[in-house]
Amino acid sequence: MKKFNLEDKTLLVTGASSGLGKSLSRKAAELGAHVYAASRNTEALDRLADQSVKGVITPIQTDVRDLDSIKNLFEAIDKSRGSLDVVVNNAAVGHNSPIYETGDGEVRKVIETNLMGTIYVTREAVSRMLKQNDGQVVFVSSLAGKLAFPNLSVYSSTKFGIEGFAEAISEELKDSGISIKTVRPGIMDTNFFAVAGMDDFARDMKEKMQSPDEVADHVIQAIINRSTDVTIGTDKRFMPFLKHLPKALARKILPYIT
Repeated sequence: MKKFNLEDKTLLVTGASSGLGKSLSRKAAELGAHVYAASRNTEALDRLADQSVKGVITPIQTDVRDLDSIKNLFEAIDKSRGSLDVVVNNAAVGHNSPIYETGDGEVRKVIETNLMGTIYVTREAVSRMLKQNDGQVVFVSSLAGKLAFPNLSVYSSTKFGIEGFAEAISEELKDSGISIKTVRPGIMDTNFFAVAGMDDFARDMKEKMQSPDEVADHVIQAIINRSTDVTIGTDKRFMPFLKHLPKALARKILPYIT
């Protein structure tokens, strides 16, 4: 299969103001892409857009939980570019607590951001890619979409949902020219754990974490090579064992393998 050239292509990255989304936006633009960087954090997006790169980074304030905000995002892309080649569904939040201590607001925030926002953004992107008979849809999933973790029940449910959604639309779009890829990046050194209330976990796993830049390099290569399933870092080391172990045992040995 012919490799994908990012130069002058149009990419949309959600959750672009920090972590993996920020690194992906910058690296794609360095390769000549026109990147629409979407996030609620306008100050961080403006700092990202100010960086000197070969391509272009266009910041667009977007809340993926809000349908009007998503509509405005795609209207801006339609107006200025008229096409969309790649969308990276990266926006996500976590929450760490037993389900009986998880409030309504936390449940809505995690599900609406991670799963519903991903579905809404993908629906808009695919409707445009179908007219081109080409495109790539990237889902940033997690080991938590294959093995559910206690105290991350709502987060895990969204990642399981993304895995199922990606599988389903891969079948729906198999003859469309649109490729679907799922990325499981492993544990990254970002503010995700602090926001999710998982400081102790982050401290214990610090030496095993990859930088967002390292993970972004893998994702960029997956886009260039049109790969369909990419598992990186700690997730890559553990995934082969998960296929052969009861899940209760898998959870027990996870710290020793990752």
